[in-house]
Amino acid sequence: MPQQPLAAAAGPARASRDANFDLHTHTVHSDGTTKPEDNASMAVRAGLSGLALTDHDTVAGWAQMREACTSHGLTFVPGIELSTERDGRSVHLLGYWIDPDDAALMAECDRLRNERSRRAEQICAKLEGLGLPVDVERVRQIAGAAPIGRPHIASAMIEAGHVDDITQAFDDYLADGGPAY
Repeated sequence: MPQQPLAAAAGPARASRDANFDLHTHTVHSDGTTKPEDNASMAVRAGLSGLALTDHDTVAGWAQMREACTSHGLTFVPGIELSTERDGRSVHLLGYWIDPDDAALMAECDRLRNERSRRAEQICAKLEGLGLPVDVERVRQIAGAAPIGRPHIASAMIEAGHVDDITQAFDDYLADGGPAY
């Protein structure tokens, strides 16, 4: 489900010991519902010293987050969340201070985004089989330029009248091991 800044986590080594950071946030550049500026504002309200942007398989929001953090007096921690698998289970790997110019890493991010698109097609096919048709093109529209995530599919399910909210979409269909996962 979409992440928003929550309780503070221990800051990176270069931060003071009493600094509080949220090291796992998402934005509309991935499967979050907020813009980088919103995350920075929430971090200030929560009393944080800084935050990381760890969108799934992209660094697209880094410039906006860096600017938002600077304008709010926050430390920006550039990050990413990579989708991986282990023993057939989805495992998300967080990385910090990665090199956004690393060609191999960016190629892997492209591959992962393509895989997310393929997975969305499979999930929509499973939903169709369950009698809950969801147009994958609508899911792509909802995601926009962001890598497609299950929250985008949940939003399309809500629009189609199949579920009342994102929580129901995940609880009944999209969660790991669910009938449409």
